[in-house]
Amino acid sequence: MSRNYKILVVDDEPTVRTAIGNYLKTFNFSVYEAEDGEEAKQFLGREPLDLVITDVNMPRFDGLQLLSYVREHNPTAPVIVITGYGTIDMAVEVMRRGAFIFLQKPIKLPDLKDQVEKALDMMLDTKVAPSSIRSNVQKEGLIGRLVKSADPAMKELFSIAKVIAPTDSTVLITGESGTGKEMLAQYIHYNSNRTDGPLVPVNCGAIPENLMESELFGHVKGAFTGAIATRKGRLKNAEGGTLFLDEVGELPAHMQVKLLRVLQTKEFEPVGSSKTEASDFRVIAATNKDLEREVEEGRFREDLYYRLNVIPLHIPPLRARRDDIPRLVEYFVERFNREKNCRIAGFADEAMSILHSYGWPGNIRELENIVERMVIIKQAGLVEASELPAKIKNGATLPAAELGGDLPDEGLDFNDEVDKLERRMILMALKRTGGNRNQAAKVLNLNRTTLVEKIKKKKIEV
Repeated sequence: MSRNYKILVVDDEPTVRTAIGNYLKTFNFSVYEAEDGEEAKQFLGREPLDLVITDVNMPRFDGLQLLSYVREHNPTAPVIVITGYGTIDMAVEVMRRGAFIFLQKPIKLPDLKDQVEKALDMMLDTKVAPSSIRSNVQKEGLIGRLVKSADPAMKELFSIAKVIAPTDSTVLITGESGTGKEMLAQYIHYNSNRTDGPLVPVNCGAIPENLMESELFGHVKGAFTGAIATRKGRLKNAEGGTLFLDEVGELPAHMQVKLLRVLQTKEFEPVGSSKTEASDFRVIAATNKDLEREVEEGRFREDLYYRLNVIPLHIPPLRARRDDIPRLVEYFVERFNREKNCRIAGFADEAMSILHSYGWPGNIRELENIVERMVIIKQAGLVEASELPAKIKNGATLPAAELGGDLPDEGLDFNDEVDKLERRMILMALKRTGGNRNQAAKVLNLNRTTLVEKIKKKKIEV
């Protein structure tokens, strides 16, 4: 980095802040030191700083208070929070308040320097250690939409993901098919200390059972019929990076035993070889199965389950976070307009209401497919409700009593379903009356004032 960056180190332990300061100065950073948050505020008031590194537990004005102060008064400066008394709850709170990263003492100074450089690169909107996969992820933009989700469960999910990303802990991602498990794995990898290394996916459900061992461990020439050359496996290809075991619940029993040994030792033998090889990689696994039930019913090894389930992350289905739908639709419309050379302006209000009310059993993947289909068919203009596939329109009114069916297994939010039904009925009445509120109120047998209040409350654009 050629620019002389100004960094403030805040810690009430003089030896700690001096050690950090002296180390960063060797890389031509200008480093200032403060013994607590009150003194840090004085530095921030004198001149703009590029980055703040702060402890949490300090007298007078602690690190959490300082973090909030920096976000308000010097919002472009990333904040790295360090502590000797960290918990997952504290880490989540720190990330919610806008910290760049949360590090626990004792800190390895080279690791801290790496995080400092990443934070400064982020501030300048530059790429850290770009790779072709990382570039594709950033261009795709879908992860960014999910990270910005307003849903509380999704916000907490990505807060925890960012906290654990720099560690080497094994992660188990669960969720229904199409919820974005692979995207979450990519987010963790590209925010980890292994971002320079490869992210190697293994679809455990797509590889034939008789080829799984060779795919993972590799093989030597002549190991079996057709092995005409020595070939490295996925474990070796993941050296220095991350191994992503997608649909790990599909692993056959004999491979579960072998994978367990690899996770314990990071050593393996290629097929046909007696020589033990090693590989340094992190493991992120994903599944749409209930692995605890699979263990109870004898289809998945209990010891392997606990080896994988070090940090569990669950992605909720799309029907549980419907407020994400408009943001995702907007993204997919932009993407497919660009790819298909179309000019779709978006979805009409009633069409969007139907998308909002549909159950989305295929989750984000199904939504993506529907938007792509509508962009290709419509080519330009607004997608109207009448143009949506019958499956989407017929499945959009969710209350089970109206459909004559049973409640979904996971239950539903009564107030939420009533709210969505009201919204759809109001939109239909407004469409029929050309937006005339008086006539729409008569169609719905409502007082005009009541209808107007509902329109305001639901933020319906007329």
